[in-house]
Amino acid sequence: MKKNSQNSADPGGYLTTEAAMIVPLIIILYCILIYLCFYQYDRCLLAQDSYLVCLEISGRKENREQTHAALNRAKYFMLSDLQEAVRIDGRQVNLEGNAGILPQVFTEHSMMPENWRMSFSAAAAANDPPKDVRLYRRVRWILKKGYEFLTKDEEKENE
Repeated sequence: MKKNSQNSADPGGYLTTEAAMIVPLIIILYCILIYLCFYQYDRCLLAQDSYLVCLEISGRKENREQTHAALNRAKYFMLSDLQEAVRIDGRQVNLEGNAGILPQVFTEHSMMPENWRMSFSAAAAANDPPKDVRLYRRVRWILKKGYEFLTKDEEKENE
């Protein structure tokens, strides 16, 4: 029997070798990509929450020195050993901290450092909206009275 010359493209086993090399590499790259996406998610969430804690402390009227606002640790699923410190400098509230990264899949290899930690910081200025409104109204009243005084003198000169 004679072979058909059009269908004689014999792959010779290179597809199996290619699949054995390429597919695991693609799976590993997907896993690294997912891991880095979770890392970025935790980083963004931590930055947002730390700013919200600073804003909450800066908005207090009384007991601003009592810094009992803490980050909600339940929503960070890749962080361990979360440490934060709040510092108040006059009207400025600063929060700084760091956290360990979990799971430590890549830390046992030379790809990642052994003690891989994420640092974060946030700051918010203390504000008092009612005080600012009162100040604005007072300045506006003073300017209005000054304008009336100046225009009254000009009207007398024009008459």
